[in-house]
Amino acid sequence: GVGSVFFDKPQSFDLGISFAKTFTTDENFSLTLQYGSTDWGSASDGGDDFEYDKISFGAEYEITKKILFFRKTALRAGYYQSSASGDTNIWEWPDVTGITFGLGLSFGDISDENRDYFQFDLAQELRKLENDDYSDDASLTTVSFSWFF
Repeated sequence: GVGSVFFDKPQSFDLGISFAKTFTTDENFSLTLQYGSTDWGSASDGGDDFEYDKISFGAEYEITKKILFFRKTALRAGYYQSSASGDTNIWEWPDVTGITFGLGLSFGDISDENRDYFQFDLAQELRKLENDDYSDDASLTTVSFSWFF
């Protein structure tokens, strides 16, 4: 039923691979690729045959040189797509496509020996949700401030 889809745990898996390159100029570059699937039918007592397959790709460029008073700057971007398949008694679930991008700024002592720094992160996510009967856009802005010590 509806309650079990939202409160039971579905069967899910994710597999990923990443590549990171550090340059002698204190720059880092990383790429990630991930594939996963969630079987929501397993959470609904077998009443629904429904699952989401998802793929995502992300990249980050980080530089650890002093720029103004920041010690580390990171630029991030990503893309993901989730495709719904199967049948459900609740409603027709939408496919979801998203683009994300963000910025991270660190200040303080970022050295491994005396780590004591602050980091500010800003991220924006733009989503497109659609199926045969439904189409909508959504966005999410995330701001975080962290202290690493």
